[in-house]
Amino acid sequence: RFAGDATGLTRFFGTFNLTLGTVSFLLQLLVTGPALRRFGIAVTVLVLPIALGFGTTLIWLIPLIWTVLLTNAFDQGFRFSVDKASYELLYLPIPPAQRVPLKNAIDIVGNRVADGLGAVLLGLATQGFFGVIPGLGLGLRGTAAINLVFILIWIGVAWRLRTEYVRTIHESIHRHRLDTERAASTTIEKSA
Repeated sequence: RFAGDATGLTRFFGTFNLTLGTVSFLLQLLVTGPALRRFGIAVTVLVLPIALGFGTTLIWLIPLIWTVLLTNAFDQGFRFSVDKASYELLYLPIPPAQRVPLKNAIDIVGNRVADGLGAVLLGLATQGFFGVIPGLGLGLRGTAAINLVFILIWIGVAWRLRTEYVRTIHESIHRHRLDTERAASTTIEKSA
């Protein structure tokens, strides 16, 4: 697209990232809270993988720059707004003593390992590494097809998470209600 025009490429990425950062910020301010209140985590946890699945399907069907840009816009726009808030809420049912170490392990180790594995898989799917390790030479369509497989797995995991989250919150509310009723009956017996 820019055929060696470093200045044009830099200008494009600067404008693109500034625009997406602004959109993500506005989504966080104006959409995330109302979406979580109205639809709950059961829906919002699926927004990013479904949006990326849609964009990746477009890339596979129509491998042009605008489909790649749209998919990247979905990723940048939803990842740091709706998805991040939903992701953070998934930790609520975990007891506080376990929550912090688990969250730290996932945020610090798990996410970095996943990023590294994704980079290795992308290298192996495309050109390989430094001419030493050959890649499969897949182009945009082939890479999109592989991404679709991973996105479908992600949607399955997100679906399972939302189901377990709702079940766990329901059990927690029920357990809290029982604990409150026991405490109330103990107080009544003592006062009698």
